Amino acid sequence: MNSDSSVPLLSKSNSLILRGGGIIMMLIHHLFYVQNGLYDDVHLFGDHYLVQEIGIFCKLCVALFVFLSGYGLMISHKGKEIEPLKFYKHRFKKLYFNYWFIWLIFVPIGVFVFHRTFSEVYGSHVLVKAGLEFLGIYNLLGGLGYNPTWWFYSCIIVLYLLFPFLEKINRKWPYLFASAVMVLPLFAFLPVVCSFARYLLPFVVGMWMASLPRETFDRISIEQTVITLFGLAVVRDFSGILIPIVDTLLCVGLALFVSKIKAPTWMNKVFESLGKHSMNIFLFHTFIFYYWFTDIVYATRNPLAIFVELICICWGVSVVIEYVKKKVWKSLCMVDNRLF
Repeated sequence: MNSDSSVPLLSKSNSLILRGGGIIMMLIHHLFYVQNGLYDDVHLFGDHYLVQEIGIFCKLCVALFVFLSGYGLMISHKGKEIEPLKFYKHRFKKLYFNYWFIWLIFVPIGVFVFHRTFSEVYGSHVLVKAGLEFLGIYNLLGGLGYNPTWWFYSCIIVLYLLFPFLEKINRKWPYLFASAVMVLPLFAFLPVVCSFARYLLPFVVGMWMASLPRETFDRISIEQTVITLFGLAVVRDFSGILIPIVDTLLCVGLALFVSKIKAPTWMNKVFESLGKHSMNIFLFHTFIFYYWFTDIVYATRNPLAIFVELICICWGVSVVIEYVKKKVWKSLCMVDNRLF
């Protein structure tokens, strides 16, 4: 294996594969994490059911996406001096374009076709709340909004705002940064900062992994990685307040696993394709399975069939959206270059 420290642990293909796995976990989590009576399940013991337990475990997808965001940002700016304003312009332009594009398609359909009005969702101060959600920051004020799963955008916005400063600390004072990585989990238990620290931790650890030499990870075998992943997966269900730490360690293990395993080409291509469409699918899947076509998606009651049906629908819709989006983005970039 190449131990050149200039070669990143995760290739672009590896990152897409992990994002593809993340979107699979996200759909499983949202479809099955509650016993809603719409799917058949296998009773294990007490209040525990097999499919539901898998769905609950798959909430790991959030930490994985945050971890990959921190890792990817660090790799793309490795060895570079970051100008915060320039960074924000570039990153938030793309971040908001993806979000607004989906918002402007699916929210009007929800309002005018499926009659889920702003008044029904927001109650009072409709324009203010809708405007805050359009900016992706409504969740920061404690609101759920038109699509509750969009809370993740509020989290990503804050992490992107913090990144230039975190990267500077890592570049100038790496030991301080490493110390912060070790100390941060202690604050995850404080009620005031619990929700924020839960995802700041995998983000920072992703950055940290991107800054470490490749040979640091070459010493870890695939067997050790698999055993550790299995152990952490078992422990996670009983972790309680330790879940933010366990999830972060699972993300590290998954990154190591994907970087070392030799999967069939067809499987890699499937996961890469899902990874490419993961942002789109995240943004609109809730409309399809929860608000608009619940009866159709859950019609078979078979968990595997339900999942396959939803992921095929979401992938197909995303392919069309991505085609249109690229045309619009190209036009906007041409205008942006002329103006600036």
